[in-house]
Amino acid sequence: MGTTNQDADKAGEHALSLLAKITQHLQGMIYQFRLQPDKSTSIPYVSPQIIDYFGLTPEQVQADASELLKRIDPRDYDRFLETGRISAENLTPWQCEFRVTYANSNIVRWFLGDSSPEREPDGSILWTGYIKDISETKQIKQTAILGGIAMHAQLGSIPDLLFEVDEHGICQSIHSASQELLAASPNAFIGEPVHVFLPKRACEAILQAIHEAQLAGSSHGKHFALDLLQGKRWFELSLVQHNNNHTRITYLTLVRDITEQKKAQDKLRIDSYAFRAISQGVLVADCERKTVAVNDAFTRITGYTLDDLEGKDFAVLYSANHNLDSSLEIQQLLAQNLAFSGEVISHHKDGNPFLNEMTITPVVDENNVATNFVCVIRDITEQNALKIAIEESRYLLITIIDSAPSRIFWKDKQSRYLGCNKAFAHEMGLQDPSEIFGKTDEDFFPSEYAEKFKQDDAIVMSAAEPKLFYEEEVINSQGMHDWALKSKVPLRNAHNEVIGLLGVFDIITERKEEQAKLRKTQQALLESNERYMDLYEFAPVGYLTVNENGMVSEANWKARSILGIKRKDLGKERFARFVYQDNKKYWQSQFALLKDLQEGGELAFELTLSNEEANTHVDVKLSCVRTSAMENQSMVRMTLFDITAMKQADTELRQKEAYQRSLLDNFPFMVWLKDKDCRFLTVNQAFLQACGATSLEEVIGKSDVDVWTPDLADMYKKQDKSVMMSRAPKTVDEIIEVQGNRLWFETYKSPVIVGDKVLGTVGFSRDISSRRRMSNYEQFRSRMLELVVREENLQVILKSIVSGLEQINPAMFCLIALLDDKGKQLRVASAVSLPAGFVAVVEGMKIGMGAGSVGTAAFTKQRVIVEDVMTHPYWTKNRDVAQQYGIGSSWAEPIHGAKGNVLGALGIYHQNAQTPDADDITLIEQSAKLISIALERHESISKIAHLAYFDDVTGLPNRRFLFEQLKRSMAMNLESGANGALMYLDLDQFKTINDSRGHDVGDMLLLEVANRLKANLHAADTIARVGGDEFVILLEGLSSAPIEAAKEVEMVIARVIKALSKPFTITKHKHHVSASVGVTLYGQQKIDAEEILQQSDIAMFQAKKSGRNTFRFFDPKMQANITALEGLETELRKALSEQQFKLYFTPN
Repeated sequence: MGTTNQDADKAGEHALSLLAKITQHLQGMIYQFRLQPDKSTSIPYVSPQIIDYFGLTPEQVQADASELLKRIDPRDYDRFLETGRISAENLTPWQCEFRVTYANSNIVRWFLGDSSPEREPDGSILWTGYIKDISETKQIKQTAILGGIAMHAQLGSIPDLLFEVDEHGICQSIHSASQELLAASPNAFIGEPVHVFLPKRACEAILQAIHEAQLAGSSHGKHFALDLLQGKRWFELSLVQHNNNHTRITYLTLVRDITEQKKAQDKLRIDSYAFRAISQGVLVADCERKTVAVNDAFTRITGYTLDDLEGKDFAVLYSANHNLDSSLEIQQLLAQNLAFSGEVISHHKDGNPFLNEMTITPVVDENNVATNFVCVIRDITEQNALKIAIEESRYLLITIIDSAPSRIFWKDKQSRYLGCNKAFAHEMGLQDPSEIFGKTDEDFFPSEYAEKFKQDDAIVMSAAEPKLFYEEEVINSQGMHDWALKSKVPLRNAHNEVIGLLGVFDIITERKEEQAKLRKTQQALLESNERYMDLYEFAPVGYLTVNENGMVSEANWKARSILGIKRKDLGKERFARFVYQDNKKYWQSQFALLKDLQEGGELAFELTLSNEEANTHVDVKLSCVRTSAMENQSMVRMTLFDITAMKQADTELRQKEAYQRSLLDNFPFMVWLKDKDCRFLTVNQAFLQACGATSLEEVIGKSDVDVWTPDLADMYKKQDKSVMMSRAPKTVDEIIEVQGNRLWFETYKSPVIVGDKVLGTVGFSRDISSRRRMSNYEQFRSRMLELVVREENLQVILKSIVSGLEQINPAMFCLIALLDDKGKQLRVASAVSLPAGFVAVVEGMKIGMGAGSVGTAAFTKQRVIVEDVMTHPYWTKNRDVAQQYGIGSSWAEPIHGAKGNVLGALGIYHQNAQTPDADDITLIEQSAKLISIALERHESISKIAHLAYFDDVTGLPNRRFLFEQLKRSMAMNLESGANGALMYLDLDQFKTINDSRGHDVGDMLLLEVANRLKANLHAADTIARVGGDEFVILLEGLSSAPIEAAKEVEMVIARVIKALSKPFTITKHKHHVSASVGVTLYGQQKIDAEEILQQSDIAMFQAKKSGRNTFRFFDPKMQANITALEGLETELRKALSEQQFKLYFTPN
């Protein structure tokens, strides 16, 4: 292996040695020049001639070529580098003439460089080539020029100016002939500046030429014009540097009058150019009709050159075999020296025929004898074919327009109808579209409608801007009122001038009625739930308020999404900030008008807004109302209609075919025409954009299989066959794939029938994806509000919201997490489709920064968008969990309560990394609002339920709750055999405290009593407040033996009485109360709850009679006495009412 390397080294050294010997005998310098990526230069190889050419050795430039570059003459340095840069960028050969200067010497040498570049692996550029000395060639050329001028000077007879000047333009000598021209003595101008005897323009040219000669040695061919008495004359200036005995440099100057020469050259050039540049073919023949000349266009059209036809009769252009009538006519006209003009069949040189528009004109002399014939031809084969194609295209367009379900019309600038389709004619009560021509709106509508339509037309045409998709009330031919969705587009001619307008409209009365029904239904739901839902916030259009200073003080979600402003920033930003730069001055003028309006005044206009957050521009129509500037500084309330989707480009109509085509391309929906074999005959621009094509040629003649995916193509073909078979139009909602996205379109297909024959189908499709998506969400929202209004179970509502969101967007996985009572941890309220393991991780998660998306959103109270959980810092702790369960992205929206507090968060997850669009943001924002409504409603219902069963002063259960507990306890005792006790407790001295100290102190005392009772009873015991100062205690699970049960109750009563006997400190004052307690035991006896409460009440009164601060058990004798007393009272009342009493007097 070592031997082989040594041999290779020796061979390389031998090759280099041989190359060096060869290059020594070459006339030029061979080199390699390298430009490295860091812009440094080197010459890795160069022949020995470098020493002679540049005064440098090969070793001096091998690593660094900067020293060589310094040798380049400054006059050529920039050009040298620029040609090298172009060669490096394009990898094209480098050629450049340049001069080299030498230190301490006045010698300047000219060189020519020529090399080819190549790119090396490290990015360097390596040129390989040669440089040769061209100084001698340059000197020969300069000497020849100088000798030529000197020779002219020696002749002494030229009618031109020849003189000598120095570098400052001072005349040194004048040729004798020039002196005669100047009409001056031989020495009249010696020592004078040239402007003394020459016009200003000539002097400027001479001084400029002197400057060029100082750099290059001479200046030639400089032309300039002078306005003299004879008129405008052209002159040519030549100037050569002259060295007088090597002591002084002067310049020999020659000024020649070339006016006549220039005129002759210009005329010859114009005539030649006109003959050759004319687009028609021209043949010139002599008096015997023999060809003498043809132009380039003639050769291009026929293929014949002058060599082919010279000396031949030009009748070859109109063979009698194919042009018998025309041939005879030509002969007759030319015989009378008359011109012929007409169409003939001619043949190319290759034998192919073409339709020729030909004119033959005789050229006659003063004796009316033909001296020549000029034949002008034009190939109109394509023009004729185009005319036929235009007619066919016009027929196809008319078929499409007449088959369209929309009403289409077009007018001139005076709003007179020029045409319409069948649908419009039928709408106007006409039998045929041709009847519309020349009519105006006054022929069809009441004067107020006609005048309004005319003004609308004038605005569109004067503004030269389309007015798209606006709703307007119209009257049909039966005099009925309808609603129409209209669009108007200005029509332009080939000069881009507005010549009329195109109108399209659809009757949307039924849709308006359906929308009205839907709004009515939604309104009913909203009215029933107006405490929890803000219609203003959920409006499908934007509403906002701008104050006197132009600040946006209020905006609903639609307006915020258009502007890209957050709720927290309302009142901080001026509306002008969101106006597109080009519209800012217009907004300022309109805002000034708004300020000048009276309260209640209205103003509408259009603007382009800039959404910096989404980096988009939005076109809106603003409907503004001037309001009072009192409340919240509101000044103008605005309604924003997003009209971005309705702005469409206006197509210039430059010719008749393009004019017809624009009717099709201006439709805001897809249009196509197919033949019986389902092949496309034509489509509009919307269709091309949808299928990703850039030209009609990519679609025409092809079928759906060539344009759409196989499943969609098969479905479309079946629909076409069905339409042609049924001979009836069909409207369907279907999916169309647009740029890789499958969207919902409303498609109308109709058979094309001519006579009784089905020729194909015509179709129209409009994108309804957004409408369908919004419709689905509206229905979903309505269903959720119904559940809330019906007071459905909260868990059912939350689960329905999660399921509904996942149905609207199947790619989403949703989760609702609510904060616990302390507001520190999350609990999962609903998660339908997420893996249980993932849900378990969220359950109990502490909120905070970096606690996933939902935890961070609940903590920051702001929306969190994590487009990729694998890279976002919020998911650092749970990244493994996300990867395990296939979570790619996570968005979260905080759920705010009515008071601004955070109730929880809505989480949205995707399997892949995902960025939300504007619709996604709207969806999660509105959904979080729905969840908030449901939670607030549930909390309100819970509060009502609590008030129904609990006392609002002490928080203890009330009488209703007590009875339900007592009934349950009685039922349990019947099964278990246990006893229970009911203690009726009445506070002693409470009324005195309440009357003397006030009800507030009384309420605080009752609360303290309740707290002491709870502190001295078991958690299973029930304490209820049943009256002002009356409490009832329910003891359960007592001994089945009545005596033992009574003892247990006495122990409880002792604790209670002792606890209540201690003083109460209320507002720094001590108060003393005691309690009288009545007790009744219940067990196996069948008695109702009301009777047990009555028994304990009776026992309590017995305790009060016994001196208070004591207790008594109920005794049946008490009941008997009470019953007897009640009976006596009843009898006495009856006796009084019936006057049964008699008064008796007893004697003393």
